[in-house]
Amino acid sequence: ADCDDGSCIPFIYGCIDSLAFNYNSDANTDDGSCEPFIYGCMDSSAFNYNLDANTDNGSCIPFVYGCLDSLAFNYNIDANTDDGSCVPFIYGCMDSLAYNYNSEANVDDGSCSDFFLGCIDPIACNFNLLANVDDGSCVYIEVDYSINNNSCPGVNDGNITAQITQGQPPYLIVWEDGTTELERVNLESGVYVINIEDQTGCILNDTIVLYDPASEMIDITPEICYVTYDSNLEKNKIIINPLYIESLSGYNIYKEVLTDQYEILSSIDQNTYELIDYSSDPNTTTSRYKIEAFDNCLISSNQSDYHQTIHLSSTSGSANSVNLNWTQYQGLDVSSYLIYRGETMSSMEMIGYVSGNQTSYTDLNSPIGTSIYQVGVITQSCYSMNSDTLKSNTIQNFNSQGNNNQANLEINFVIVNPSCISCDDGYIIAFPYGGVFPYIYTWTNGVGTNFNFNLPIGSYTLYISDGQGELISTTITLESPDIVEGCTDVTANNYNTEANIDDGSCEYDVFGCLDITANNYNAEANIDDGSC
Repeated sequence: ADCDDGSCIPFIYGCIDSLAFNYNSDANTDDGSCEPFIYGCMDSSAFNYNLDANTDNGSCIPFVYGCLDSLAFNYNIDANTDDGSCVPFIYGCMDSLAYNYNSEANVDDGSCSDFFLGCIDPIACNFNLLANVDDGSCVYIEVDYSINNNSCPGVNDGNITAQITQGQPPYLIVWEDGTTELERVNLESGVYVINIEDQTGCILNDTIVLYDPASEMIDITPEICYVTYDSNLEKNKIIINPLYIESLSGYNIYKEVLTDQYEILSSIDQNTYELIDYSSDPNTTTSRYKIEAFDNCLISSNQSDYHQTIHLSSTSGSANSVNLNWTQYQGLDVSSYLIYRGETMSSMEMIGYVSGNQTSYTDLNSPIGTSIYQVGVITQSCYSMNSDTLKSNTIQNFNSQGNNNQANLEINFVIVNPSCISCDDGYIIAFPYGGVFPYIYTWTNGVGTNFNFNLPIGSYTLYISDGQGELISTTITLESPDIVEGCTDVTANNYNTEANIDDGSCEYDVFGCLDITANNYNAEANIDDGSC
C-alpha cells in the first residue's frame, strides 16, 4: 500500500487454540503458551488434592482417619489415612461374670466357664480335676520322719521312724523292699521308698536316703610337735601337736623299724598329747617317729612327716676338755643347739651354744668330778605361746684333774628385735660361759632365767653371778625394725614384701573401658575389659 487507510492491526501474542485452557480470543499471534485442561481436586485441604489440576472436577474427598489393616480387629473400610489405631483380634471369654473372663479379649471365643470350687492340688487325696477354684478342702496323708544316718561307713545302724500325722486310718503301709512297719532299724546306707494308703484311697509315696558319714580324716595330716628325752625314765617322749576336731578319737604313733618301714608303737586318746616310748634306748641310738589321727569310726588320717631324735656322745680331749658330738635333729628347723652341763640333772646350766647346722662342741672348762652333759633345742610349745626345749639323751664325764685355767665369767647373747614398732615378740637369750657353776640370772624386767621372751622395744639389763661370787652385767637394747614404706597389701599389684609401713600406694586391677573416645570410658581403669 502507498496510502495508509487506517487498517493497521498490532501483534497480540497469546494462545490462539480455542480448545486450550488458556485460549485468548484477542490474540492474533500464537506464543506457544497454550495449556491443556487438567481436571482434578483443587481443594488443598482435601485428601485427594491435585497440585497439577487447573480445573476442579468436583472429585475432592475429605481425610478419613482409621485402621487400614484389613486383618485388624478394628479395620475401617472407609478410612483412607491410617491413624495407628489398629488392634489385633484377641480371642477369649468376654463375660465378666465367668471364671475365665479375659479383660483384654475383644472377640468372644465361647470359652467362658463357671466357677467350680474344689481341691485343685494334684498331690492331694481329694484332688478335683473339674475344680478351678481352690476352696481349702484339700486333704493329704502327712508323715513326720525321724532319720538317723549310719554312725560310720559300713556300719548298718541307721534307722527311720515314720509317724503318720494326717490321713484316714486304717493305713496300708508297704516299703519298696516289702517291709510293712513304720519303724526301720539296723539299716545300711541307701534309698528307701515308702508307700502309704489310707481308708479313702489316698496314697503317699516318699523317698528317704540314708548316708554314710564323710570322715574329716581324709584331708588331715597331723604333726609331731617334737620328740625329746625324758630324763627320769631315760626314754624318748613324743609330743604331738593336738588337733581340735569333734570326730577325733585318738592318735596312732609309729616307729621306724627298718629303713622307711614303720610299725605302730601305740595308740593314745584324743585328750592325750604325749607318749613315752618304753622300747627306746636314746643313750645308744636315735629313733624316728610318725603319727596319724583316727576318728570315732577308726578312719585314719594321712601320716605325718617323721621326727628323728638327737643322740649325744662324747670323747675326752686334751687338757681335760670334753668333746661333744650329736646327730642332727630332723623334723623341724633348728636355729641353734644349746649345751648344758651340771653335777646332777637338777643343777644343769647352759654353758654355750652353736648354730643349728653344727653337731659338735668342746667344753674347755670341764670341772673336777663327774659332769652330766645334754644338748637342747628351743622350740615353740604346742599347747601355749611359750617356748619349750627338746633335749637329747644325757652323758656323764669324769674329770679327775679339772682345768686349772678357769676362764672368767662372760656372756654371749642371741638377740631378736621385735618385728614391728608396737610388737612384743622380741627376745634375748643369754649364754654364760666361764666362771664357776651355778649361774644366777637377774633381769631388770623381773625374769630369773637366761631366757627373756615376749619383749617390746626397750633396754634390758642382765645381772649374772657364778658359784664363786663373780658378778657381771650387760645391757641389751631391742630396737624397732628399719622402717620400709610401701604397699603392704598382698592382694595389690605393687605389694612390697619388704615394707612394714603402708604408705597408701597400693594399686589394684581396675577393669573397664580404656578408649577415651568411647561413651563409657573409665578414667580409673587400667585393664581393658572389652566393654567399650
